[in-house]
Amino acid sequence: MPLFLLIAQQRSACAYTTDTPHLKMLGELYDRCQETLDQFQAFIGSQLTPAEHAELLPTVGELCGRYQLEPEVAFFIARPALGALHAAKGKDDKPALKAEEAAPPPEEAQQVRDVLPASSWEVLSPHLYYTFWSLSLYDIFVPKERYESEVKRLRRQVEEIDRYQVPFGVSHADPEQRAGAIKRKKDKERCLANQDKLKLELQEQTAHHKLVMARLKESNRDWFSEKGRSGAESINHFLQACVFPRCVFTPGDAVYCAKFVQHMHALGTPMFSTLQYYDKLLRDISVHTFCCTERQAKNLGSFLNASLAQLLHWKSHEDVYKEECAKLPGFSVSFADQNSKKATYEDYVKVVFKWYCKVVKSLLQCLESTEYMELRNALHVLTRTIDVFPRMKKLGDLLEKRVAKLREEERKDLQMLASQYHGLLQKAKPGLQTQEQFCMGYDVTGGKDAGNRADRAAATADRAAATADRAAATSRPAKRAADNTPEPQAKQSRKADGPATKSPLNPAAPPFTPGSNGRGGGRGGGDSGGAEPARGGERKRERDTKARRALQP
Repeated sequence: MPLFLLIAQQRSACAYTTDTPHLKMLGELYDRCQETLDQFQAFIGSQLTPAEHAELLPTVGELCGRYQLEPEVAFFIARPALGALHAAKGKDDKPALKAEEAAPPPEEAQQVRDVLPASSWEVLSPHLYYTFWSLSLYDIFVPKERYESEVKRLRRQVEEIDRYQVPFGVSHADPEQRAGAIKRKKDKERCLANQDKLKLELQEQTAHHKLVMARLKESNRDWFSEKGRSGAESINHFLQACVFPRCVFTPGDAVYCAKFVQHMHALGTPMFSTLQYYDKLLRDISVHTFCCTERQAKNLGSFLNASLAQLLHWKSHEDVYKEECAKLPGFSVSFADQNSKKATYEDYVKVVFKWYCKVVKSLLQCLESTEYMELRNALHVLTRTIDVFPRMKKLGDLLEKRVAKLREEERKDLQMLASQYHGLLQKAKPGLQTQEQFCMGYDVTGGKDAGNRADRAAATADRAAATADRAAATSRPAKRAADNTPEPQAKQSRKADGPATKSPLNPAAPPFTPGSNGRGGGRGGGDSGGAEPARGGERKRERDTKARRALQP
């Protein structure tokens, strides 16, 4: 276990102990520490039972306090052992409840309280915090479709083995045929055994999932305090202390966060606003994108992909919305009364449209940035969300326009990522919807579409860049004056010639006389009388006048 703790501490300290100003190198080092921690945790889990793991590990409170580990790291290390740490003493051979299914004991609850400031527990209960961090994706999600597809694949392999026939003219006594028959028999037995294992595993996980969901349904009433009746402060604390740290930790944690919020909504958690949660989550993605390493940006993209997929599922049909959303308190208009009026389907479609516009605005800002990390992370997020975003043709065109510029980027890694996303976007183009199709026929913008909104956002960014350039150009003369630095010689000469060339004509010049070019001895032999040389336009008018006179009778 000392090695386990040293790896976890190095993950947090590498950004401060490494003497380099390059963010790319720091991010790569941080991601390698995180990858090493994941691999070592998988190794420990495969070699030790939960009881042995619990005996070797300190409590979560000690990991955070004594060993100075971050809460997400401490729970990641202790999560496999939490069941053994708090096993209940069941009677009549009833299965013991795990820590994932029970509240923390008093001493552990007190240690959990020390992780966050005391003000946080006024709107966020320690029970919710402990429940969120102690559960895993295995507890709250059963991938039935994946199990069924794997069982079907194994069944097809068995059928292919049974259909095998010995080629004509080949004896069964042939050594190669006998070896092949033995191999096919072993393969068939292996496939049948794996089918039985998968079916049994599915049954066990389904039973475990039902037990966990029953415990969550009983305990969710105490997750949010009455002081958070407005919903805003409690949602902010939940996002800050739970969702954001975990959704970028591992790919499994990214999906877990989206599924956990889905269950919070489905269970009708009191004082939890589903609409406010998604509004605060999708309000400004650019901030979270910029703060991530490359590995974290990929996990953030997976989390947004699962979250947006849930929003699209609720938007897919009005019957789905009425069945899964309209009856639950998460879509209440007012939190003063949980049984108050719920948001209509039209209201929900409009707010989803607004969220998509906010997301595309944030990502366009990232793509216009000059920061390498922000550009790269934005491309990773877009690549992970290609199945659910942008969904509208106008938003897709805007993203394609921005990404096309990055395909000409000198930095090869950015160029490769931009080309990859551009290819995915081209492949998804036939399935993109018009704004009217996406909004289910509702007028959501009062005559203004998503493309115009995003165009305004992009134009604002362009104007800001142009203003900065003009400000820089304007500041140069002032800086030269302050530094007593002379202007360049070419600019001084242009200023000296300015009054003479400001007006192209000289009002004091004598009338122009045809036949004289004002050069004293030129063609025509007339005296110029100090007149200016005839210009190109004047020569043309002279030729036109002569031509008209020649045509007169």
